[in-house]
Amino acid sequence: MMKNRFTVLVALVAIALPFCASAETVVRTGEEVGVARDQIIENDFYALAGTIAMSGEVAGDMYAAGGSVTTNGEVKEDLVIVAGSANVHAPVADDVRSFSGETIIAEHVGGDVFVLGGTLKILSTASVDGNVYFHGGELTVEGNVAGSVIGAAGDVRIDSALGGDIDMTIASTLTLGDRASVEGDVKHTGGQLNRSQNAVVVGDVIAQSLPTPDTTPNTRMVWLPFIISLFSTLVVYLLAKNELTQLVATTKRSTGVVSLVGLAVLLFAPVLALFLLVTVLGSLLGLFTLALLMLALLLAFILMPVVVGGLIATAFSAREPVNLIWIVVGAVAVKITGLIPVIGPFALFVIFVMSLGAIVYRLYTRISKK
Repeated sequence: MMKNRFTVLVALVAIALPFCASAETVVRTGEEVGVARDQIIENDFYALAGTIAMSGEVAGDMYAAGGSVTTNGEVKEDLVIVAGSANVHAPVADDVRSFSGETIIAEHVGGDVFVLGGTLKILSTASVDGNVYFHGGELTVEGNVAGSVIGAAGDVRIDSALGGDIDMTIASTLTLGDRASVEGDVKHTGGQLNRSQNAVVVGDVIAQSLPTPDTTPNTRMVWLPFIISLFSTLVVYLLAKNELTQLVATTKRSTGVVSLVGLAVLLFAPVLALFLLVTVLGSLLGLFTLALLMLALLLAFILMPVVVGGLIATAFSAREPVNLIWIVVGAVAVKITGLIPVIGPFALFVIFVMSLGAIVYRLYTRISKK
């Protein structure tokens, strides 16, 4: 059970999405993970492997992280992929979110498509009922899209029917092919527009030049990482509120110990993982150690607002040191601390080490009691 919860937490943190795993959730890990064509997963499906091939049916959400992910079976709700290559060859009833080097969609998508990666190809056999959001290198849309195409890319080619607008920041070229039919406006910032004579644009074509770079911090860029970080923290809070309460209590009770543990993990865990990796017998153990270290570092970063907010709450003798209010307070405190010159980065490092040490110490104490 602990292993299952641990693996689910990996998937949750990596993609920062608000969901909870039920008792019927299916979790599979390994070098290769597959779902047979005649197999039906009645709830959510989580997979972590080098190669993932799902040929059956998933009645809930599917979350997959690996080198290569391929779906040849239908997903009844959301599909989320973190991979080197993602191939969607079966219908998805709701949204598709892909953080991959290459994403290919060849079937119907009932919601939005959000892709952050190198390339996205929506083949002519595919269709999208919602919008397409893309931030990456090359975008090709050959299947019909009911909504708009929005984002930023190096090159974009549209050769299908769009029910909404095109609103893209282009580094190189925006091409409207012979089969392009856009019901809304075509707005591109930067880049060159190549429009076929047979392309249809019902709305206006609006070209804007890229703004002149300046050194003034962009408000959106300043606060977007903060919002994402806070969102990830709240996801973990919803999943493990009681455990986070114990984490804060451990940090307050044994601040020095958890700080030393965190520092020791930072100094020695990478050395141990690299040592195991270069040995034949310990290579798999080294990969496992390295994966655990990366997970612990990621959790420590995400849980910094919980630790800071909890310590502030206990200083005010709050009855409940871990709740939504104190997490937000902690997140704001961490953000402000990072803006302080010289001493700010050092303070953040100390908080990070404390958070890391508290996670490892809590895990050790739980294992030692069993």
